Amino acid sequence: RAGSHVPPADLRLHLRCTAMSSSSAPPKAVVDFVAAHSDAEVLDSGKVRCSTTGHECLPQLDVLRAHWEGKTYRKKAALVAYDFEQHAPHLVPHKQSKHLLYCTVTRQPVSRQPSAVEGHVNGKRFKRMLAEREAAQAKRSRAGAGGEEGGDEWDWEEGEEEGEEEE
Repeated sequence: RAGSHVPPADLRLHLRCTAMSSSSAPPKAVVDFVAAHSDAEVLDSGKVRCSTTGHECLPQLDVLRAHWEGKTYRKKAALVAYDFEQHAPHLVPHKQSKHLLYCTVTRQPVSRQPSAVEGHVNGKRFKRMLAEREAAQAKRSRAGAGGEEGGDEWDWEEGEEEGEEEE
């Protein structure tokens, strides 16, 4: 039996070649699977490619099901499906990292994961700071409509003069 041992790398290559050469067209079950999934496509080589993750699979139904039911696919599909634009004025793309968003309210980076974004937007600190910001903007707009210049803003010169008079 010493001659029947095949190294794992050669075995994988052998299995891949026999799977590809056994039939030029994918089996009907694989064709049906690809038709049922909008993000699956059959390549010229016969492999099936997932456009969501970029993963290429052998045209075998159990391999395809394992990928489309797997954790990596589910997380990537949820990330692609989530609409980050619904938080657009407050959460903008981070300037340095494509994996992060930047919150203009709390001035903190936020992970570009739907659960992290929802947790940040529904958090106490974000809601409190957003309410404070909106109240200040409303006060500023009311002051601007009344004809006052500056409105809610701090007048630095006036603050310094008051401090000098008290001494």
